[in-house]
Amino acid sequence: MKTTRAVNVIDRCGAKVVRATEHLEALEASAKSFGEDEGKRAIRCVSEPNSQGTNYLIKIAGPVALPALKWGVIIGDAVHCLRSALDQAVNALSDEPSRSTRFPICKSEREWIVDAPRMYWSVPPTYIAVLDRAQPYHRGHEAHMHPLAVLDALWNLDKHQEIPAVGLTPARLAVEVIESEGVILGDFTPRMNVRLKDGAVIAEAKLAADGSGRGQKVNVNVHLTAHVGFGDIRRASSISGKPVSETFENLLIPGVLAVVQDIVTSAKPSA
Repeated sequence: MKTTRAVNVIDRCGAKVVRATEHLEALEASAKSFGEDEGKRAIRCVSEPNSQGTNYLIKIAGPVALPALKWGVIIGDAVHCLRSALDQAVNALSDEPSRSTRFPICKSEREWIVDAPRMYWSVPPTYIAVLDRAQPYHRGHEAHMHPLAVLDALWNLDKHQEIPAVGLTPARLAVEVIESEGVILGDFTPRMNVRLKDGAVIAEAKLAADGSGRGQKVNVNVHLTAHVGFGDIRRASSISGKPVSETFENLLIPGVLAVVQDIVTSAKPSA
């Protein structure tokens, strides 16, 4: 019986995780298409010295017209698949699933003691222990940073509002100096993980007069490739400004799969 339950969990959760990755692939395809069709028009840059004349800056000029709503919907679909995978797991483990049966995600021990039992009431004790081990409340004041807490926050945000998405700059940023006169210009240092918004500095280089007395002149080309990233998310601030794909691949999906693995391990007979 225990093995059968675990197999059901693997089948149900596996299908949901695969579907989540398909949504992420659709997001990447949409972002690539946007970059090819609209990137140069949507993301404009200017270059200028700072007010002290000590650094030369590359800045975003004007609003960045990204299809944030479209991308947010796709992200929400991926989030729903992962959150649903956890609920499907508890349903598969329950002797008598009910309308209240679902995977509890508790950021405090009180929530686990008071609210969670009705969600898992017909789950065998062996698997209740698995559910407990997976709870964010074990991290104390860092519970909100737990993968499942972040997933739940995104899920609730998607249900009631929308998931904000914004282009980031961690993928690739290169500055090509075409011309420079009257200055000593250092190498440009990209600022990665900077939100692409009006006025954002995305690269800078040390700047000084060369002593020639000539007027200062700098001409550059900026080559920018951006990821899709999360916007400002109050309920999941630890991922605000982070790349979406990286967050799913390194945090959310592993968080769900860790629960599945614990269920499978618990289903194995003791030696």
